[in-house]
Amino acid sequence: MSTVTWYKPSDALSAPLPQIYGAAENGVPFVMIRELAHGTQWRVSLFPDGDRDASIEARAGSERQAKRMVERWAACRRIEPKPMDRTRRVTPQGLPPRKPKGAEDRS
Repeated sequence: MSTVTWYKPSDALSAPLPQIYGAAENGVPFVMIRELAHGTQWRVSLFPDGDRDASIEARAGSERQAKRMVERWAACRRIEPKPMDRTRRVTPQGLPPRKPKGAEDRS
């Protein structure tokens, strides 16, 4: 049903980025894979609706296995992610402002 187009890792500040993004047919990225720090596993983050805050996480043993897992997952689903809404404002948490420490509060 859906196919995945893998983007090559781009260079930012002359250093390659560790994550690899995959996009659906409409060109919107819906998956990110990256190697974990110890170098023996890969992390897969799927966000099929386009919201990166609500992602599905998994681990794989290699980059090839991670890509294959995502491609098989997408093959039986119709994925149409929406572009991220960059105009969304962060709502205040309702916490009181921090008081600056005075001379008597310092240790």
